[in-house]
This record gives sequence, structure tokens and C-alpha cells, in this order.
Amino acid sequence: MIASSDTDSKTNSSHRLSSFIKMNAISKDVFTFQFENLQLATGRNETWLCQIRSVNGGEADLQVFKNEGSEHADEICLRENEAAIQGADQYEITWYLSWSSGERCALQIIEFVEQHPNVKLNIFVSRLFHHQSSPHKQGLRALSQHERIGLKVMTLTDFQDCFDRFVGEGNGFQNWGDLAGNSARYAAILKEITTQIFHRNPVLMLLDTTVFCQLFFSPVLFIKMIKISSCDFTKQFKNLRYATGLKETWLCQILKEHDGAENLKVHRNRKRHAEMICLRQNESAIQAEITWYVSWSPCDTCAPEIITFMEKHPNVKLNIFASRLYYGNNKIISRTVLIALLMAVDLDPGESLKQIQNSMLKC
Repeated sequence: MIASSDTDSKTNSSHRLSSFIKMNAISKDVFTFQFENLQLATGRNETWLCQIRSVNGGEADLQVFKNEGSEHADEICLRENEAAIQGADQYEITWYLSWSSGERCALQIIEFVEQHPNVKLNIFVSRLFHHQSSPHKQGLRALSQHERIGLKVMTLTDFQDCFDRFVGEGNGFQNWGDLAGNSARYAAILKEITTQIFHRNPVLMLLDTTVFCQLFFSPVLFIKMIKISSCDFTKQFKNLRYATGLKETWLCQILKEHDGAENLKVHRNRKRHAEMICLRQNESAIQAEITWYVSWSPCDTCAPEIITFMEKHPNVKLNIFASRLYYGNNKIISRTVLIALLMAVDLDPGESLKQIQNSMLKC
């Protein structure tokens, strides 16, 4: 028997969700106010989301969502889709958003699509939400890199299509002033944000290698080193699936200056993460190629700092080789971090280990 409090809670939750399911149209005034692609959209403090969802290429289902309290329209829509999607069918979902998704929602969108390989999601946005913020930039980059997510700024044709479907063709869409110009400006900004990852951001690769030597451990108590013992290397870099007890990151860096000179350093966690220590010491780098070999891939705290560092140093190239993937307590965030750092790159087995052994290993 279900307690009355549980019943009430379930009823309230169901009522909240059903109010959005039943909304499949919006008024002309609301559409014009909420979706107008102004550069300074004063008073537009909530996101409106118009969704078209089709199953197996059949008739489309139309729904409209908007923010409710602290819950974003994107999150409410994802929850409704989660309940509706069946594993055997193929779904194509199109979103028209008044504001682009922020970092928090971007992570959930990617997780949703990853969990549903039978879903393709097309996102059309009227305006870019806080597009100068690094976390929101990272969210947009991550969305744009997913093979089953399309991300695009709305053009006149897209506004017309959204209006005809959700307001009604008979109501007559009216082109507001500078729609095309604002659309082009937002599209240029989005292109710059999503293509920066190819030019400035780091390349993250798995340290693809064969079996390491047998495990022996000799503790080292200093942080800044240029060599690592074979015992520490084996313990810290062994690419175990379940690396119990290995709670800190070790980082071996090769910094190659523009004149060809190479500097070697080894860092490990101590009060601050090894990546953060290393970035601080690299702050003066002007033109260089940096290679990191890390025992754990960067976490969601370090990854934004790495990306910010790269944006501030356009003449620095960074390659990251990771022995193990760090997921932490939030797999959604950690997985998105890996996507943002372009993790999935294949390496020739043994080459990464050979290079790090030759340059860093001391017996």
C-alpha cells in the first residue's frame, strides 16, 4: 500500500508534467516576444522550447515547454521524452529554442542521446545564452561535436516553419526588423565557439599500451620532479579497469619550445590537482608544444581550466595521453568533459608507453 504523501507527490509530479504535454501551441504574441532574435533580449528570462517528435518517420507529435521554477524547459522536455521513447523505434526530434541550452542542460542532453542510440536530435536556437561564458561555450562545443546532435542558429526559414507549426499558418508570420542580420551574427558567434576546439583546445587520447611491468611501490614525497621511478610509474600508470587506491593524478610533461628545446617535468596531486599546478607553471609559455601523460584523465574541475588556458595561449598546442578515464561521482559531467577534450583518438599500441619510458623513466 502506498502512503498518502507518496501518492500526493506522484499526483503532483504527474500533473506538472501533463500540463506541458497538453500544450502543443503558442500564441502569436508569445512567439514574437519569446523568439525574437534580439542581441539584447531584455525581459526574456525563461526558455521556450517547441518540439517536433516523429517515430519511424511517421506523423509528428508537437509539444511546447517552458521553464517552471528552477527547472529548465530542456530538462522538462527530456524527462517527458524519457518516458515516451521505446527502444525498438527510431526517433527524430527537432527543438526550436528561444535560448540555447546552458552548460547544465547541455550535459543532460548529451547523456540523454547517449542513453538512446535510436534518437537523433536537431536543435535550432533563436539566441545564444551567455555565449561569452566559458562553461556555456563548453556546453555548446560538446553538443556540436556529438554525431547525433545537430546545432544551428535559426534563420528566417526556421522561424517561419516553427511559427506555421506551433502558432498556425493562418496567423501570418511577420518578419521583425533585422531578423536576418541578428541570425547571421549569432551564427558567426556559434561557428567561432564550436570551431575553436579544433584550433586551440587540447587533444586528449587514451594511453594505448600493452601490459606494464609488475607492481612495486616506493613512495616519493616531492611534487616537482623531472624523472619518475619505475616503481611509481608502474603503480600510477597501470591502466587497470578498477584502479582501487590510486586516488591522485600523476602528470609527466614534455614542453617543447619553438626553438626545439625540450623541458621535462613530473607533477602529482598535493593540495591542488597536478593539472592545475602544471598549468600555473606553464602560464608564461608563449609558443610551445606541450605533451602530457596523465595517470587519470582530467576531471570536470581541471578540464575548464585547461580549455581556458588554451584560449589564452593560441600559440600553444597541447596533447594529452591518459592511462585511465576518470569518471568521479558524476558520469554525465565526466563523459561530457571527455567529449569536450576530443578524447576518442586511436594510437599505435606500445608507442605511447615507449615514448614516455624513453623520456621520463629512470630505474
